[in-house]
Amino acid sequence: MASVPAKWKILGLNEKFLLKKVFRKILPSETVNRSKHPYRAPISQSLLGSGDSYIDEMLSEKTLAQTGLFDASRVKVLVNKLRKSSNPGEIDSMALTGILSTQIVCDNYINRPPAPLPEAFSVDLLIDRRS
Repeated sequence: MASVPAKWKILGLNEKFLLKKVFRKILPSETVNRSKHPYRAPISQSLLGSGDSYIDEMLSEKTLAQTGLFDASRVKVLVNKLRKSSNPGEIDSMALTGILSTQIVCDNYINRPPAPLPEAFSVDLLIDRRS
């Protein structure tokens, strides 16, 4: 598939276009015509079940109050709900991810900003190959 032009891999929002076209006589029509179902990693189980004290600290009432961006009591309700659930919803999991990510950014870049680079450090050449 690496040698197949991109225009044949995705047609509009129809991903795997060529693959579906080639196998349309073999695959059930429900499979060929179904909408995309992305894989979702078990976010909350991974984050809350890790026993990581840094995560616990970032979600603690004290740290949430210091940051001042989230209602600590509501975050506590969310965390407790996720810890009790064997199959948490995507919205709750994504809320946890957003809260935790924001707390980590605040901790790493606002509360403890990185040390400035030494003056001897300079970038002589920057190559950007994004296109």
